[in-house]
Formats: sequence, structure tokens, C-alpha cells
Amino acid sequence: MSDIQQYAYWMALAHLPKWRTEKINRLIVEILHELKMSFSDFFEMDQKSWSEEFHFNSKELNDL
Repeated sequence: MSDIQQYAYWMALAHLPKWRTEKINRLIVEILHELKMSFSDFFEMDQKSWSEEFHFNSKELNDL
């Protein structure tokens, strides 16, 4: 994956509406370090998978 593609994912996460920096940082750590998942793999998941894997509520799912 190119750097430009990576930047797009970083920007998408950084600008989630009403998500505090700490919450975004925890999500990034969980995606990249704990689950060893790429951003592209994360964003290719459907809402059901996000809910099961990351325990997002309905508002968080809609934000993503």
C-alpha cells in the first residue's frame, strides 16, 4: 500500500465526528498493533464485523 493511501486512512480516522483523540488513538493501536491488521483491511470490513470485533455502538458504526 502506498504512503498516499495510508495517509487517506489516517485522515479518515483523525476526522471522525465527535471522537476524542484518545479514543481514535486506542482504535489505531488496536487495529495496527494488537490485531496486526492493515487500515485497508479494517475499512473493508462490514458493519457487522466491526461491531463484533471492535464492539462499536450504532453511533460509532454510523460515524465510520
